[in-house]
Amino acid sequence: MTESKKSVVIIGAGVAGSAAAVELSDNNFNVILLEARKSSGGRMNSYIDPVTGEHLDNGQHAMTGAYVSFLRLIRELGTHQLLYTQDALKVLFLDADGVRDMFDTSRLPGKAGTVLGMLSLKGISWSSKLKFLSFLAKLSSGKVLHEDITALEMLRRYKQPADIIIRFWEPLILAVMNIPADQASAALLIEVLNRAFFADAESSRMIFPKQTLGDLFGALPEYLKSRGSALKLNARVKKINIENERVRSLTINDGSEIVADYYISAIPPDQLLKLCSDHSEEFPFIEQLSEYKYSTIASIYLWYDNSITEDAFGAMLGTQTQWFFNRRALCNCDPSLSEKYPGHLALTISGAGDLNKIPNSELVKICDKELKRAFPNSSDAKLLHS
Repeated sequence: MTESKKSVVIIGAGVAGSAAAVELSDNNFNVILLEARKSSGGRMNSYIDPVTGEHLDNGQHAMTGAYVSFLRLIRELGTHQLLYTQDALKVLFLDADGVRDMFDTSRLPGKAGTVLGMLSLKGISWSSKLKFLSFLAKLSSGKVLHEDITALEMLRRYKQPADIIIRFWEPLILAVMNIPADQASAALLIEVLNRAFFADAESSRMIFPKQTLGDLFGALPEYLKSRGSALKLNARVKKINIENERVRSLTINDGSEIVADYYISAIPPDQLLKLCSDHSEEFPFIEQLSEYKYSTIASIYLWYDNSITEDAFGAMLGTQTQWFFNRRALCNCDPSLSEKYPGHLALTISGAGDLNKIPNSELVKICDKELKRAFPNSSDAKLLHS
C-alpha cells in the first residue's frame, strides 16, 4: 500500500514560492501554489508598454551565477535557454564625461582573475589596488571583522581609499544590496562577496534574461500539473485561520477555504503581517515582521531614434544614473521594433527613496542628459518615448 501524499499550500508564486513548489512537487508532495496576480513570477513580472507595444519587465533584472536556487528552478522549468550568461565577469565602468574603464576577470581563473581585473583598472591608483589586495587576502583567510558595523565602516577599518570606494565598492554594494554603503550590513556584504564575486568564475559571471521574465515562468503551470500539483492564479489569501497555535486553513478571495497538512508563506513580510497581525501573542515572530524596512529601486526605460551605445551594460559613476542596460544588445526583439526604436535602454537607480519626490518627466530629463554626456557620439539621438 503506497503512502498518500502530504499536501502543502504555498502563498505567493514569486521566485521563492515557485522554487518551493517545484522542489516539493518533485519530492512527492501535493502542492497548491496560490498567486494573487494573474501571472506567476512575483516581483519578476512583465507587462506590455502601451505606446511601443514592447514587452517589458518591471525593471531590468540582472543576476549572477551565485543565484543557485533560481537557476535550478529555471533549469527544471526548461527555460534556461532564455538567459544570457557571461563566460566570466566583465563590467564596464563609465565616468560622467565618458571615460571608460573595464573590470575584466576573464584572463585568469578564479580569484586570480579578480586580482588581475582589479590591477588592470585605470581609474584607481596603484596604492589603492594594493590595499584592495590586502583586504581580499584577509577576506580569503576569514580575518575580516564585520559584526555589527556597516559596509562603509568595514571598508574604512581595512584602509580602503576613497577612489576604490567610489569607483568600485559603492557601485557594487548598491547593485547587490540596494542600499548605500553607509547603511548596508558588513556581514551581509561579506556573504555576497564569498558566494559570488570573489568565488569561482561560474558564480561571479553576470546573467540577464534574453526574453521577458514572464517567459521564464511560462512552463510553471504545466510542470506542476504533470506532478499532481496546481498553480491557482487570481487567488488572493484574505485570511489565515489559526486555532491552538496552528494554521487550520486559508480563506481566499472567492470565499472558499483551503486546508492542507503544511503551509508556507512566500510573500513579503508586510503582506504576511496584514494576514496574521491578530495572532502576535501566539507567534512572537509576527511582531518582528513590522521591523523590516524597504529600499526603492527606480527603473527608467528610454527609447531613441538611434543606438546610444553598442555596450551591453555598465556602471555609471558620478551620475544620478547608476547602471544602464542596452536591451537591444541583451534581449531578443521583434525586428520591426528595432527598426522603429533602434535605441532602447533600461536604467536603474538603487536606494532611490528620495527620487519619489521628483516627477517622472524630470527624472527622464536628468537621465537623458547624463547618457548623452557619457556617450558623446549619441548627442544627436532623439528621445522618442520613456
